[in-house]
Amino acid sequence: MNMKKTVVACLMLLGGITMIVAQTDNRAEMRAAKMQEMQAQKIAFIKEKVSFTDKESAEFFPLYQEFEQQRMELNRKSRPQGKGFKAKNTELSEQEKEAVMDNFIQNRVETANLEKAYYEKFKKILPASKLFEVYQADREFKQELLQDFRNRGAQNQDKKSRENKSPKK
Repeated sequence: MNMKKTVVACLMLLGGITMIVAQTDNRAEMRAAKMQEMQAQKIAFIKEKVSFTDKESAEFFPLYQEFEQQRMELNRKSRPQGKGFKAKNTELSEQEKEAVMDNFIQNRVETANLEKAYYEKFKKILPASKLFEVYQADREFKQELLQDFRNRGAQNQDKKSRENKSPKK
């Protein structure tokens, strides 16, 4: 009888682990799909704001997407290091703080070098006036995205506030 319970418990544990792994994979897939959707929206936004010739568009956007991918990879790489900034001042030693800052600055240098390298490539495809418009559109897209995020956060906060005020049954 004890053996049956052990087998059943192991099967339940294995099933639970499988479900957790599947959920984690599903979340990662959903996040990747959301990022691709956002990238597509960003490109559509830039195309709407800047008048590209067919040739410019065909040459520029694959390079731009490559640049965005590399920039996201740099950001992903620095994310664990950024967690050091969330620690309280007293939680980190002087050496740990220095390491966090060194990594932070190194990431900013790498990002700036990446941006400079791609800027040089972009200049071979687009005139300065269009490249200027691309950078403006990119910035505007990020600002609108941030505003949408803030608005959704405020709406969620309002909803929670209303739920807390409503009488409970």
